[in-house]
Amino acid sequence: MKALTAVRELVASLEDKDLKVIDVPEQKAIEAPKPAAKAKAKKEEPTYTLETVREVLSRKSNIDGGQHRAEVKALVKKYGNGGTLKDVPAEQYAALIAEAEVIGNA
Repeated sequence: MKALTAVRELVASLEDKDLKVIDVPEQKAIEAPKPAAKAKAKKEEPTYTLETVREVLSRKSNIDGGQHRAEVKALVKKYGNGGTLKDVPAEQYAALIAEAEVIGNA
């Protein structure tokens, strides 16, 4: 009850005083990043190195006892203009990997 009495006294004392109202400037809210921007970043194609491509192709050619070796060689010839893996342009690595990933998955 003492607290209630103290609050009443405080309110009564404030009513007697001439108080000024001040304006507080508004603060701008910080916007969260838009989800679309995150989605675009995830859709970017990964970059592959020659070593990564070699590893994937080696794994694919050796699955099922080497059963898919001819398919892997055909892909290398296709993207390397009839040559070897070193003849495949780096810009074609992602497409080569994409086609190689389906080998042996049927």
